[in-house]
Amino acid sequence: MQWDVERWLTGRKYLFMISVALVLIAVIGFWLLLPLKAETPAGRSPQVQAQWRKTAAVA
Repeated sequence: MQWDVERWLTGRKYLFMISVALVLIAVIGFWLLLPLKAETPAGRSPQVQAQWRKTAAVA
């Protein structure tokens, strides 16, 4: 009986660790894509687009 409980707990821990790892991968991927989305001025106000052009000209 104790072996079954240990196996069940190990399986639950394994599933929990897999879900935590997937969430971490998703968060890191989203965080890495954020700067790419922030650099595109499409859909922003003309003032923001002008500022982006100035920043791009300096860099």
